[in-house]
Amino acid sequence: GWRATRWRAVDPGAGAVFRVVWVDAGPERTGRLVLVAHHLSVDGVSWRILAPDLRAAYEAAEAGRKPGLEPVATSFRQWAGLLAAQAAQPARTAELASWTALLDGVRPPRGIGAPDPVRDTAA
Repeated sequence: GWRATRWRAVDPGAGAVFRVVWVDAGPERTGRLVLVAHHLSVDGVSWRILAPDLRAAYEAAEAGRKPGLEPVATSFRQWAGLLAAQAAQPARTAELASWTALLDGVRPPRGIGAPDPVRDTAA
């Protein structure tokens, strides 16, 4: 049925990590908007942040109103800068040997090469 078809469409190996499906319940019942996300695209913590905004936006659109969401407190650029600064802290750099040893000998998944020091930066 539709469940197997739609859920199978989430395939990280093929780059499909998020799907939106409208389930039409017929003329007598309300349909449902179903969001299907692989953990690679949205984690549990992020869902708790996103879900109320998604619901408010959906309800506003359904009522014919423009969604009015709260402004984001921390931009992605700001968050990325804070993350890069944290990564440079002595406490984090001291962990490097431990993480390197943990990952020693682990091969990246097929299709994902080793990090490129020129391209893969936090600058």
